[in-house]
Amino acid sequence: MLIEKHNLDNDIDACMEKLGTLGWEEFDAKYQTALLLFGESSDIRKVWLRLQPHTCELWVKNAGAKYGSLWIQTMRL
Repeated sequence: MLIEKHNLDNDIDACMEKLGTLGWEEFDAKYQTALLLFGESSDIRKVWLRLQPHTCELWVKNAGAKYGSLWIQTMRL
C-alpha cells in the first residue's frame, strides 16, 4: 500500500511539473481539465507524461470531451 501511494505521488508530481511548463494559467479551462483528468486514472497520467508538449492542448480537449468536461463548451482552439 505504501508503494502504491509513493507511485501515485510521483505520477501526480510529474504530471503537475509538465503541466507547469505549458504556460497555462491556473484558472484556464485547459489547466483545470488537465487536473480533472489526472484524477481519473493512472493510465491517463501515463499517457500525459508521454505526450510531446505541442500535442498536450489537443489531447486535453479530446480526453476532456470523452469524460464530459465543460471545458469543451468554453474553449476554442
